[in-house]
Amino acid sequence: MNQSLIAIGSGGFWGKGFLQGTQTKYNFVPEQSTDFIFCTVGEEWDHGQFLVIALFITLISRIVFLAERQRSKFSRLYGYGVASIIFFHFSINVGMTLGLFL
Repeated sequence: MNQSLIAIGSGGFWGKGFLQGTQTKYNFVPEQSTDFIFCTVGEEWDHGQFLVIALFITLISRIVFLAERQRSKFSRLYGYGVASIIFFHFSINVGMTLGLFL
């Protein structure tokens, strides 16, 4: 987790460039393509973290909007369930990467 925070901080506001991150390039961050993908994006892309968060918020809000339009109660609850699963997975991954959830 410490290497994850170092990777996010070393990327700065503009990022280092695609495949140019020092923490991810030299494998200081374990499982960078699965568990710690958020710190890889934050180190290499400019505004990458904001883009990922914005895309997930858009996806979740779109799913909730579609669930609201459904006629049957089951379809609405199913849509809310899918949105909540995506939300919790995303928030746990980002929280773990940033050290918010230990």
